[in-house]
Amino acid sequence: MTRKLKKFAVIGHPIDHSKSPTIHEAFASQFGFDISYEKLDVHPDSFGEKIHELKEDEFVGLNITLPFKNRAFEISDGVSEISRLTQSVNTISFKDNKIHGDSTDGQGLIEDLKLNKINLKGMNIMLLGAGGAARGVIFDLIKSQPNSILLHNRSVDRAKKMIDDWSFHANKENIHLALLDVEEIKQFDLVINATSAGIMGNDLPMPIHLFSSTTTYYDMTYGSETAFLKEALRVGARTLDGIGMLICQAAASFKIWHQCEPDVKKVIKLFK
Repeated sequence: MTRKLKKFAVIGHPIDHSKSPTIHEAFASQFGFDISYEKLDVHPDSFGEKIHELKEDEFVGLNITLPFKNRAFEISDGVSEISRLTQSVNTISFKDNKIHGDSTDGQGLIEDLKLNKINLKGMNIMLLGAGGAARGVIFDLIKSQPNSILLHNRSVDRAKKMIDDWSFHANKENIHLALLDVEEIKQFDLVINATSAGIMGNDLPMPIHLFSSTTTYYDMTYGSETAFLKEALRVGARTLDGIGMLICQAAASFKIWHQCEPDVKKVIKLFK
């Protein structure tokens, strides 16, 4: 009897750049799984309709990328605790004719930092951005017990709102969560860029005088050397891009669907 091919997809707009099919196929090959994994570019007006269409078409799961993570949260019948807190879904599973949402972005970031021998406990962190990418990882950053997380965002009101939303969790872990004072020279162990600044131009997401050779700079984007990473390299600092995070969050999604933990190091090596 022929086994039914399990179908998966990644949904975004645009989606041509996505490496998810290659990553998940590489994971599947480690276990001898035969899967189908597509890239689907969906117009924002058709997102909900498309999800229900794929459910009816017996897809097993979906990865969700920009700009749909909040929309995926809204249409899910049930979500994990972390998705409820972040109001973001990047992994959908179809179970019992229901849409179940989860978020693996924060886990992906933390796992990649661990692979790069970065232990966040007791660290002073600057987090750049207050949009979906930053919100998707802040819970896991807090749970990693750094000493402090200072936020910097072009819209101060959005950053203040994010602090209001997460102060309870930060206080619970005895972590200092506050706005960055750009006039103050402060030493950070790690700066995480969760903005899109610099991808298409030369915009820096933080004041240039705060770059330091003793800080590690992590850009959640991948595929190009952003102005953020270029400036960090110019001052002689350690830099990391988001390809490892992408692969580690994909591994967490893969585990949700297949109950197997793939070897991420092999796939990271393949991409690097």
